[in-house]
Amino acid sequence: MGLQTLGKSVDPTILSSLSASLTVQYGVTIAPEMVATVPLNAPLYERITKVGGRKVKNDLAAVYAVLTAADFTGTGGGASFSAGGDPFSINAQRTMHALTKKSYGASGAVKDIDVIGSMTPGAPISLNADAFADDAEMLLALLYARTLQGIDYDTIKGSASSDSTAFDGLETKVTTGVSSYYVDKEGGTEISAALINQHIAWMMSGGVTPTAIYCHPVVHSGIVNAYGTRTNANIVISDGGVQRVGFWATSVVTPAGELPIISDPRFTISSNGTYVTGDVFFAVEQHNGVPILYYDWQVEPTAVPLGRVMGRGRATSNELAVWSHLVLVERTNWAVQGRLANVYMSFAPSVSSMTE
Repeated sequence: MGLQTLGKSVDPTILSSLSASLTVQYGVTIAPEMVATVPLNAPLYERITKVGGRKVKNDLAAVYAVLTAADFTGTGGGASFSAGGDPFSINAQRTMHALTKKSYGASGAVKDIDVIGSMTPGAPISLNADAFADDAEMLLALLYARTLQGIDYDTIKGSASSDSTAFDGLETKVTTGVSSYYVDKEGGTEISAALINQHIAWMMSGGVTPTAIYCHPVVHSGIVNAYGTRTNANIVISDGGVQRVGFWATSVVTPAGELPIISDPRFTISSNGTYVTGDVFFAVEQHNGVPILYYDWQVEPTAVPLGRVMGRGRATSNELAVWSHLVLVERTNWAVQGRLANVYMSFAPSVSSMTE
């Protein structure tokens, strides 16, 4: 999802807490190929954007419905009934919900003289070895990346109760009393393939199937080690040359099939110097083709020229911003998301006998 490239003739009214009735002009265009080079470092944002689809609605809130009851008046799993009689009924109750969309963005300024100087041949305009046309374009790239990193942060840690400008994230909502598949091991259980498979099988017995595993990179390593031990994975090291030592995987085979592991350093972990404790989230991103976890946008990340500023030294600067308006939606109100909380990982090496 790149920055909007709306022309200067476009003059939409932004309905938001940021600018109640302010009408602004969008005129900053950023080349899509430049956006593609920006190092986002927002793994969970990218995953949810990819699987959740693109939903943009010009509404202040994301409105969705939850089927709170679908009790079948019959018995068992059958649907048979006496000829000439009435079939059993389903008593459905639908509840509407609304989540207020929140503003995310970043701003900054760059001096005109620096922009002009950066356009001269040989000027070092680069970020992580990616070249830009000038300093203004590089600034926008930084603002864009910072905006998406902020969205990624609140996707994990956001708490509307402690910060009214943020939406709620996974660590806030997938908890006891909210999630039907939350278990807290309280730091007393080591992560294992059996533990993960049991949790997934428990969720599947309730009719939901996880589509991905979310966790911290350290927990990701612990999961890989656990499944590597279970499958007797080994490493062959040959003489000579440079060899990569270790075992890594980006997915694991579970009762729900092969699940990708999406690791993000913004998830919480703790350590006592020996063990690392963290959480494993079992994400249900969709169910029977219907998106469950996704972003509902009012405004996608958009470049906005805020104005020109003149300093006391008579040096003019161009103030730029990247702004977006969205909320993270979970269509079951987080009931089907799974979490295995406070499992620990030990990275003490284990050596087994081997034969040539």
